Amino acid sequence: MINNNNSISLVLSRTVRTPLFVALEQAAVITMLAVAVALAMVAIHAIGFPLYRFNPMHITLYWMLFRRQRTNLFVLTLAFALPIFSQLVSGHPVLLKSVAIGIELFTYGYIFNLLYLNKSQPLLFAFLVSQIFGKLTYYLMKWTFVKAGWLKDQLVATDISQQLLSAFLIGVLVVLLSKISDAKNNRMNKD
Repeated sequence: MINNNNSISLVLSRTVRTPLFVALEQAAVITMLAVAVALAMVAIHAIGFPLYRFNPMHITLYWMLFRRQRTNLFVLTLAFALPIFSQLVSGHPVLLKSVAIGIELFTYGYIFNLLYLNKSQPLLFAFLVSQIFGKLTYYLMKWTFVKAGWLKDQLVATDISQQLLSAFLIGVLVVLLSKISDAKNNRMNKD
């Protein structure tokens, strides 16, 4: 008689080492995190707390980028989809603003990925450039929507000092994520 528990653990121990399993595991973790963040945002919006001021989607994006360690259209697509999912579930932010935020997040991720994760530029430079281009993209889109009359909102709804503080704190987080990622890679290289 074959012990099923031993057979399963033998199969899993062999599967864990395959690149396909690792990629699927990472995609599952990233997807679960993105859904958890979106659901948490919906719940917090329901009680009226202005969570958006802490930029949870930005934090989620950078965490996902460091988790994957390489160009990943899946992560960039999730970054684009998070604000739209939030809008569909909670009604916040409004649809056009959600699209603009999604493209802003995609821009952050793409530029940061291009400059830093591909190892061509220093971390802080890549972060600052991605933030600048992402914000320019967002405000250009928002300006277009407001001027066209499609969006009834101020161009700058969140105080600039709040945005700068938030960007600084996210920058600190990015540095910490980089240190954690480097330590993890060093441990893996030693093994």
